[in-house]
Amino acid sequence: MKKASTISIIILLVLLCISELFLFQKNNQLRKAVSVKVNQISSLGMDKDLLLNNMQIQYANNGNQLNDFSLTDTAGSKLKLSELLDNHYKIIFRFSYLHCSSCVEFELKNIIEIAQKIPKDKIIIIAEYDNKRGFNAFTKAHNVTLPIYFLNENEHADNILQDENIPYVCLMNKQMKIEHLFIPIKEIPIYSERFYHNIIQRYF
Repeated sequence: MKKASTISIIILLVLLCISELFLFQKNNQLRKAVSVKVNQISSLGMDKDLLLNNMQIQYANNGNQLNDFSLTDTAGSKLKLSELLDNHYKIIFRFSYLHCSSCVEFELKNIIEIAQKIPKDKIIIIAEYDNKRGFNAFTKAHNVTLPIYFLNENEHADNILQDENIPYVCLMNKQMKIEHLFIPIKEIPIYSERFYHNIIQRYF
């Protein structure tokens, strides 16, 4: 009788241990699931803040007039911005060597992809550097075959997004006004995809 009681207690203890182990594993799974959800909510909040900030910047700068600043092509010839523009919209991608390199590379990749869908002469890349050597190194390293022009930072071309220190994309014609200003966010690639999809369908 005593032996049977001891066996029953042992079995009960084993069952309790199994139950505790199961609950421990379940709690771990729940904690991990909650952690994932918290990270997702935090990420969505950051995305929302980035998008709202971009919208404010875009509204503030759309329609701004650019100066007719001087550029230099890859062959070394100098020309004015107005010489590259006509009555039809062109896509302008402008960046500085001071900008986040991964942001620039992300959007350059997008520009190269859309160049497969529209004529290359509808795209203008303006790269602002402190010297021509840095510009040449960039074009060579990234094998840029699209129309790209060197803008000397000492040119003081304008104050468009100078304080934000970020690259931007816009549409422009011979009036040299910024239209459909777009600030890419590499963390939200679908944002760029939708922008280019709509712009190409509407204007190209």
